[in-house]
Amino acid sequence: MGRDVTRGGFSIVEIMVSLLLVAVALMAIASVFPRITAHQKVIREVEDGYMIAAHVLDSLYQESLADPSPFSIEAGDPPIVISGLDPISRNNTSFLPEGEIVFDGANNLKVATVTVVWQKLGNSQQVSVSGVVR
Repeated sequence: MGRDVTRGGFSIVEIMVSLLLVAVALMAIASVFPRITAHQKVIREVEDGYMIAAHVLDSLYQESLADPSPFSIEAGDPPIVISGLDPISRNNTSFLPEGEIVFDGANNLKVATVTVVWQKLGNSQQVSVSGVVR
């Protein structure tokens, strides 16, 4: 007797080929996850740096409201350097904030710039935030 042509279905070879294609696609997708995790860590560190810089800048602004005398600067004066701030540790990374205040004569404003520096795989990373102080 011959093969029954009316019966449908997939042969074992077709199933094996489709399983192979699915396995290759899953391996390609799975290889992306470690890179995504590494990028998320970098993004988290940059975000932490900006948050710390914004916090220090806000603290400078609040201090300048309470007592403006340490922030006295006029046109032609050298910048007021803000150093010696304690390192801030977050997510196993040590962030070091520093900054300066300069006089913007064009707008008659005192502008503070806070820079936060940290190490990432032996390379120095940094972010800066600027704002007006009184």
